[in-house]
Amino acid sequence: MNLSTHLNTQQLEQENITGLDCQLQQKPNQEEIGQKSIKKCCRCGRYDLATNITDDNYCHYYHPLCARIKVRNQIKLSKMKDGITHCQITGIEAGRYQAALYVDHDHNTLLGRAVVCAALNTLEGSAKFIMHETGCDTTGIKVFLDALYARPGIDLGLEPYPEQGYTTYEEAEAALNEATN
Repeated sequence: MNLSTHLNTQQLEQENITGLDCQLQQKPNQEEIGQKSIKKCCRCGRYDLATNITDDNYCHYYHPLCARIKVRNQIKLSKMKDGITHCQITGIEAGRYQAALYVDHDHNTLLGRAVVCAALNTLEGSAKFIMHETGCDTTGIKVFLDALYARPGIDLGLEPYPEQGYTTYEEAEAALNEATN
């Protein structure tokens, strides 16, 4: 697929999305109708009168009791991380960003499952959303990933990053030691 075909496809998709947006705007859901008086707690997921909900000024609304329970639960969950140096599922060593460790738990049973890397924790949450929205199971997630990886690439003229700096930390450290000695 060339860039022109891709852009035409994007334009058609945008027109379809715009048409859908217009339809959605004509039929507001109940949450939108009562938006000023009813809010949804981001912790328990239940709706309540706005007078019973706290706004953290960062797009989150919650019951004050739910916020306190969240803090208590985080303290309990954090104890599972004691002495853990690697993701208990993938074996990836604890680090920053995607390698940061989180305690995974089942939101329905409230049971801790494992200490996992951020990448796996995000994958699990995303997979759960896709399964809920599409009705598929974990096999369906693999089908979706295989379909994504099988799609032909589209040449958009993206530029590669230049090879600057050092390939490994050790090389950079040696260069730093040399420069400071």
